[in-house]
Parts: sequence; structure tokens; C-alpha cells
Amino acid sequence: MKDKKIKIGIFSLTSCEGCENIISTKPRELLKAIEGVELVEYKFLEDEPMKWEPFDIAFVEGSTITRENLEVAKKARQYAKIFVTLGNCAQFGGIHKMKNYRGKERLMAEIYKYPETIENPEIMDMEDVVKVDYNIPTCPINPEEFLRIAYDLINGRRPTIAQRTVCYECQRRGYECLLMKGEPCMGPITLGGCNAVCLKSKMPCEACRGPYEGANFESHFKLIDKMVGKVRREEILEIFGVKDKIIKTRKQKNKKTK
Repeated sequence: MKDKKIKIGIFSLTSCEGCENIISTKPRELLKAIEGVELVEYKFLEDEPMKWEPFDIAFVEGSTITRENLEVAKKARQYAKIFVTLGNCAQFGGIHKMKNYRGKERLMAEIYKYPETIENPEIMDMEDVVKVDYNIPTCPINPEEFLRIAYDLINGRRPTIAQRTVCYECQRRGYECLLMKGEPCMGPITLGGCNAVCLKSKMPCEACRGPYEGANFESHFKLIDKMVGKVRREEILEIFGVKDKIIKTRKQKNKKTK
């Protein structure tokens, strides 16, 4: 990939654009990353009509809430060699997915005067919409992690995220353990890489990065259920839409152990 100009598209679906804003907080590093790169789509910088053409890497932020979102995600997959989700909303559906668990028709009726005029699809993980090659997790993304993964992809390397927990990062930094205080925290089952930023602010981990491969769900959920009950535990996992992914992962792990 070094011998030619790398074409990149950064696509925004329904989101707060927080992940794209995070990227812009590292302008010097970003400029280094895009030397020799052609940015074919990035509405955060320039709002022009979308031009569809073959390109190398698609970074996609946001949830597929509308038909237009679905079309953009599928076209980005069609035209890109590599498809990368950018943040929790793209990977798991984000906070938008809470309506799946609360009854989306009822919620629409409570919010809108004419709910029948509003698109109201089931919110899905991006991997259930298109084939995803890589995920850059967190809400919002970690700029250093984005740049590292972007550098790897631009230079033809396969990026990886270390399989360790948020709990590991929290302990290394000497932050106060909220579980020891009896507060529900998902750090022990959540993929690290965020530098335990929520724990730094004395906020519990709500699993926005999704589960890590070695998670012991059964043991941790027993602890959380004892603290606050199963209903509250599931509510926490619904905040960032990771509940469905955890259900899938648990089923896969149970199959392997049988």
C-alpha cells in the first residue's frame, strides 16, 4: 500500500459526531497519518455531495437508524477494501439501541406527535449489517488508538488491540476499585484500551468497548447480581448497546465448553 496514494473515507451515520471530533483534536498527528493519503469523504471537514468511487479504507461512525444510514453503510462496504467501525455507536448501536429493549413503538409514541411519520427500525450491531474488518471501540474513541490503527492500515499492517481488561488498566493506574466499594462496574469483562478513563473520574465502567475475549461472564454477573440484581445489571449493559454482543459471546463460549 506504500507505493500508491491511499484513498480513505470517513463516513458519519446518525451520531453526535464525537468520534470525528476526537480525531480533529490531534491535527498534527492526523496530518502525519494522512501524508500520501487522499481523503475522499469526510463531511466533518467539508460538507459536499458524496462521491462514490473505489477506495481503500472506510471509517464509519454512527448507528444505522434510517434507510439512508443503511444505504451509506452498505455502499461504504461495497466500495471499500477495508471497513472499520469508529466508536461504540457504529460497532454496537450505542445508546440508540436502548429503544430495542424498552419497546421502540411505545417510546416513539411518547416522544413524537406523529410517530408513524418517523423511521423506527431495530438498531443493529454493524457486524449484523455488513462485513466488518476492524473495530475501533469506545464512546468516544481514544485518539491515540485511532491513530495507531490508522497508521497500521495505511502501511498495510494488520492492527490489533491487546486482549486485557479495563480492570487491568484501572489497577495499573492505582485508581480506586468501585467493585470493592459495592458499586456495579463492568471493568473485569470489558476490553481495555481506554486507559480506564471512566474510573479515573470515579465513574464505573459501563462496557462501552464491549467484551474482551477471556471474560468470565458467569462469575462477574453473579457478583453484580448480588450487588444490584439482574434487572439493574442488564440495564447497565443496555446503555451502550453491548448486551446483544455479550449474549452472543456467552453462547459461543458455552458451545465451546460443551
